[in-house]
Amino acid sequence: LLIGSLASADWIEKQEELIANYEALNNLKETFPSKPESSLKKGKYESDKEFNDRLNNTRTEKVTRYYIEKEAEFIVPDDFSVVLFTYYPFQRSTIHEDVNFKFSTGENAFGAQSQIMVTRGTRQVFEPIKDFDLNWPTNYTTLSIDKEYLQKNDADIVFIEIIEIDINNPDRFGNNLDLKTARRDDILPEDRLVKETILKGNTIAVGLYDKANKTTVGVFSPSYDEFYHSYLGSKDDLSKGIITNTAERSWSIPTYVPRPSYPRRAQTLGVKGYAVIEVIITTTGGARDPILLEENPEGYGFGRAAMKAALKLKYNPVVVDGVSQEVPGVTHKFTFPN
Repeated sequence: LLIGSLASADWIEKQEELIANYEALNNLKETFPSKPESSLKKGKYESDKEFNDRLNNTRTEKVTRYYIEKEAEFIVPDDFSVVLFTYYPFQRSTIHEDVNFKFSTGENAFGAQSQIMVTRGTRQVFEPIKDFDLNWPTNYTTLSIDKEYLQKNDADIVFIEIIEIDINNPDRFGNNLDLKTARRDDILPEDRLVKETILKGNTIAVGLYDKANKTTVGVFSPSYDEFYHSYLGSKDDLSKGIITNTAERSWSIPTYVPRPSYPRRAQTLGVKGYAVIEVIITTTGGARDPILLEENPEGYGFGRAAMKAALKLKYNPVVVDGVSQEVPGVTHKFTFPN
């Protein structure tokens, strides 16, 4: 990890304050806004563009802040003094989901009779409309927090996102259909139709928050060219500017993560889980000799599926004094569904 000094202490304090006081805002999950209605009507001889321009000229901007609380994914490597938290800055957030599963016998996409899982329901999601200004080599970053801090303080870490949405702008509201047609070559053919309601806005701050001790242990912001977080897991460290620059990617972060196959029995029963795998990074950046470290819950095939996927992990080769080296003991957590 690269430890450095923060260019602006005011910036880190502002982000920390936003995260520390997130509960003063509305929880997006509890107050999902409705699409605004307009009293204006399109003229008989008015084009769509002319009507939209007229609508926008009469609309008053109303930017409202909300927060999203997410369960933090993490890995506890052997013989490490830190716990690794994984954050996906480009991933949309599911706010609410009401999805039902049932099984039926019917024709799949190739006309063959098969048992089909029928999925129907609704989903509410948030999508950032502003791209992150980072040239990231992967779609996520790993954040390190001191293990001793987490254990001694019985910490309960969550990810908090502070977002802004112009609730008077109909363009910030959208709809989508999550569709899937059953295929004969699927392990379990699925006929899926989930109606999605989409909210779009700007993410202005993201942080790791310790709910048990009511303190911020990390802050990030897409408004700047780098993400920073506290290594020691202490509020005081943030104000002092003791930070870790996570734009410098660790060799332990893969450049490619395959999607593991969902075990059929677990998928049929709607069981979610994860598996932690240890591999050796080869001199060419591949992965070999996977070992299952943890599987939860057991007995559903998550470990076996993760072991198979782990062989397809890709890393940047580790070079020491101009020579590529193998690196043992590298861990990766696969989640189901992914």
